[in-house]
Amino acid sequence: MGMRSKFAKWRDGNGAPMRVSPIGIINKPENLEKIIKDVDSACSMTHGATSALSGACAIAAAISAAIEGWGKEEVFELTVKAARLGESR
Repeated sequence: MGMRSKFAKWRDGNGAPMRVSPIGIINKPENLEKIIKDVDSACSMTHGATSALSGACAIAAAISAAIEGWGKEEVFELTVKAARLGESR
């Protein structure tokens, strides 16, 4: 495992959730697997800790659902589901 990979594995700052807005904007909330995959691709190189990816997935999914006009409860449910999926990557 290279030095960058070792660093990313424990890095859990707020950089991952900060960079995922575009992922939420370009993906539909119904395509949650694509959101999770895109978040993983965008963030895991520098923020690979479970908490960082989980939070970033939640933010991207929430943005996606909010843009589509989903209600507060629906957004919350999708956010929790995305966080759990992100946590499992």
